[in-house]
Amino acid sequence: AGVTDVREIQFGFDGIVFASSASGPDFALTPLQVYKAIAAKVPVDGALVDNPYTKWSEIDASLPDQAISLAIPGTNHGTREVFQLEVIDAGAEEAGLPEGLSDDDKKAALTTFRQDVVVEISGDYTETLARLTSNPETVGVFGLSFYDQNKDTLKVATINGVVPSNESVAAGEYPVSRPLFFYVKG
Repeated sequence: AGVTDVREIQFGFDGIVFASSASGPDFALTPLQVYKAIAAKVPVDGALVDNPYTKWSEIDASLPDQAISLAIPGTNHGTREVFQLEVIDAGAEEAGLPEGLSDDDKKAALTTFRQDVVVEISGDYTETLARLTSNPETVGVFGLSFYDQNKDTLKVATINGVVPSNESVAAGEYPVSRPLFFYVKG
């Protein structure tokens, strides 16, 4: 259309948080722990095996002794990309996927989640909140602003020891975030 000058302008940051029922236990998570909780297959002794974990405490004794249950954004949701890159891919890298995996097997190890503990939400965050209401042991993945609007019913988890906040996201301290841009024609 004759446009030769397109400018990218950053206007903010987007933080992705893990939240659970305000009345539930505290969660201090890492990407490795989340990966171990939801991957269909996890590395054990140099091989990928069916995920054996049923409780958070089986992954790490510091985590709550409750059943693993997560409500994550569906593949059509904007937060899924950040969740995938900053949590799942980072967790899988730390877990150490076996050497010699084909590209297809590596992709499957990163994108195939357990159907017994993971619900992928294609709708908006209110649907995720409804899952947490119906099962208080569920941990949901939300945008930071949605969490801020629902602090009376939700409790946020730390990631790598960092509490998600507008300040920690903007400072680049909170690891599950991304810059937001819009584009203008010059």
